[in-house]
Amino acid sequence: MKPNSNIESTAAPLERIRSISRGLKLLFFIFYIVPLLLAAEMLCLQKWPPVSWYFEGVKYASAADVPGALWLVVGLAIGLYLWTAVTIWQLLNLYEKGIIFSRANVRLYQRLGRMIFAAGLLQLVARVIMTKSIELSPNLAGLPWILGGLVGMMIAAIMEEGCKLREESDLTV
Repeated sequence: MKPNSNIESTAAPLERIRSISRGLKLLFFIFYIVPLLLAAEMLCLQKWPPVSWYFEGVKYASAADVPGALWLVVGLAIGLYLWTAVTIWQLLNLYEKGIIFSRANVRLYQRLGRMIFAAGLLQLVARVIMTKSIELSPNLAGLPWILGGLVGMMIAAIMEEGCKLREESDLTV
């Protein structure tokens, strides 16, 4: 085996990962950041206070009619949305640099899984606040997010095992 063949065999997939990461950053900006900016613009252009408020399909006549606990959940959800955006951007930056199996990636995947799980719980709590009841059904509000968060945490555990395998192979001569 030639000494440079291993380097050449990993260069092409790594470059593909880098280019995919750049493309995902562009899509991320279009689908994640632009809607946030548009929502902010709509709030700025809207007559204040708005005539009515909608949360998850429930209409409130005024802002005063919206329960305080729901405002808290909405505030937490906005913070979670922004923190998720930062986490995804950091993850894509690592991939663009060619860092695939690292402890930093594992931490970001763990954080992302926990945030997605928390988003599902917030959606569930918001539904309970609005309806004043707990709906136990397969269409449970937030269930897809809760399951997605668990999958994200599982991916983090798999990535952690990948890091251990990479570290062991680096020590092998």
